[in-house]
Amino acid sequence: MVNPTLFQRILSYLYPVQLKGFSSSKHTVLNLQYFKGQWMLATQEAIYSAGISYSPFRKTFRKIRNELPHVQHFLLLGTGLGSALKILQTRYQCYPHAVLVDYDETILEVSRTYMDLNQQNNVEWV
Repeated sequence: MVNPTLFQRILSYLYPVQLKGFSSSKHTVLNLQYFKGQWMLATQEAIYSAGISYSPFRKTFRKIRNELPHVQHFLLLGTGLGSALKILQTRYQCYPHAVLVDYDETILEVSRTYMDLNQQNNVEWV
C-alpha cells in the first residue's frame, strides 16, 4: 500500500498527485492519485472514483437519504475504488451487505487495498 507523504498531501490540494500506476489486460493505464485528501482512480479517458467527494453518488444519495437507513443489500456494477459504498459508510453510516463487481481484477484489488470498505466483513468483490 502506498501512502502519500505530508508534502504530497499538501500538494494534493492544488492538483491530483499520482502515487502509483497500474496496468492490466483491460486497461493499459490505471493511475492511483490523491486529490484533496481523497483517493482517485483514473485512466487516460476517465476518472473512475474520487473518494467520498464523487458527486454523481453524493447527489443521488442525498435525494434518497431518508431511504438509506433501510438499505440491507447494495450492488455496485463497475466498482472503481468503491466510492459509492464509501459515501454510504462515511456520510450516512449505512453498512449494507455489498457486492462490488468489476471486469478488471486489478481495479478490484486496488479497491480492496485502499478504500477500507470491509470493516464489518460484509463486502464481496467479484
